[in-house]
Parts: sequence; structure tokens; C-alpha cells
Amino acid sequence: MAVPLPPPTHTLDPEVRMTRRERFRLYASEHFTALTDPPAADRRGTVERQTRRATLTRLARLAHHPRP
Repeated sequence: MAVPLPPPTHTLDPEVRMTRRERFRLYASEHFTALTDPPAADRRGTVERQTRRATLTRLARLAHHPRP
């Protein structure tokens, strides 16, 4: 059994042109809710992740083939 969709909260005027970004922002604002910041206890390991990412970035900058 299909559930009918609620009517949109905005009116799409055919005279008004919207960019794709504006249309997406409008859609997202109606269908998604913003997440609140998680508590600090859930952020364990962030520093280690940043350090690992920095190390990988530094290694990626090194030459892949040794110079003769």
C-alpha cells in the first residue's frame, strides 16, 4: 500500500529558474534534519587519525622512484 506524499511546503513557480544547487538545498532542507554535534566522548581517536593522515600525506609527497 503506497503512502501518499505530503504536499511540498514551497511553491515551484515555473517563472522562477532555480540552479541545481538551489533546488538540492531546498530539497535537503525539507527532507533532512541537521545533526547536532556528538558529545566529546564519541570523538576518541581523532588525534591519532589526524596524525596518521598527516604521515600518509607526507609519504605520498615523496618520490616514488629513487633518483639515480
